[in-house]
Amino acid sequence: MMTLCRTIDRMRPCQGQSVFLKVDAGGETVRVFGRPEELAERLEASGYDIPASEVEAGMELHLPCLVKVGQGHNGYKNIEEFLPEAAE
Repeated sequence: MMTLCRTIDRMRPCQGQSVFLKVDAGGETVRVFGRPEELAERLEASGYDIPASEVEAGMELHLPCLVKVGQGHNGYKNIEEFLPEAAE
């Protein structure tokens, strides 16, 4: 599914250094949680070279991404995988 990676935001302070990537997927906002290094790896899988040191809350991206969307056990959509074709 072609999507748009929009922004990076931070979780509550009690959650540590975790941030999340907001992705538009099929008319819904899906959040991808992880450390900056993990989000940088996911963006790299879509063809974008954004160093983990630059991944921070408040970052505006607006990058097209190709993702594999699945259904989580809680009934919400989740992104199973970022695919490489989007940035080409």
